[in-house]
Amino acid sequence: PKVMVPHQTLPGKPPRRVEVERKKRLFAAQDINQLLVEAGVDYGKYALDVDHKSGERAYLPLQLFGNTEYQVRDPGEWVRLGTDEKGNV
Repeated sequence: PKVMVPHQTLPGKPPRRVEVERKKRLFAAQDINQLLVEAGVDYGKYALDVDHKSGERAYLPLQLFGNTEYQVRDPGEWVRLGTDEKGNV
């Protein structure tokens, strides 16, 4: 988490690592679903093929992006491109 505390501890102030731990615990205690509902965001009422703002059918369904027709390399080629002569990634 982002903590706006100097790295050098000032007299009378808690150390930076204590402030970071406090923020971590604060964030961990939050319920993201509840925060979204309070903000008016309810992803449970829409399916994956529905626009979340308008509630209408999505113009570009996700299936369009799964098309492999235009792939220039197969998965094995991508793996070989990402490894050196010794086989290290």
